Amino acid sequence: MQMLTPMLLLILLVGCRGLPSAKDAEESSRLWKEVVSRYHFRVLSKNGTRPAVYEIPGSNYSKILVYGEYSAQEQEEIYQTVVSASKGIITKPVHLCFYPIELRDENLLREETIKSEPQP
Repeated sequence: MQMLTPMLLLILLVGCRGLPSAKDAEESSRLWKEVVSRYHFRVLSKNGTRPAVYEIPGSNYSKILVYGEYSAQEQEEIYQTVVSASKGIITKPVHLCFYPIELRDENLLREETIKSEPQP
């Protein structure tokens, strides 16, 4: 029994290693708020009160998901906005993904990775 407890603890720690922390969630949320404050998204969510843009925090990377039919030029503008907004906020890569239909992660239109700048 004494050997079982450390083994269970080790399994628990290894298994939880990839879960996002509160710090990961805060970083992702800060980036989302900064992006939606800088760019006027013309596609609103299904409830119509906010842009159809979502953040997913992660321990090794985060995601920003943009839903709706955006032209290549609009996608590039959004990408540049995320790159600019991420400076000083992100500490790990961010995957920016464009999908045509809200909350359906299929038919990926474009994906870009924004890497964090080295911390001094």
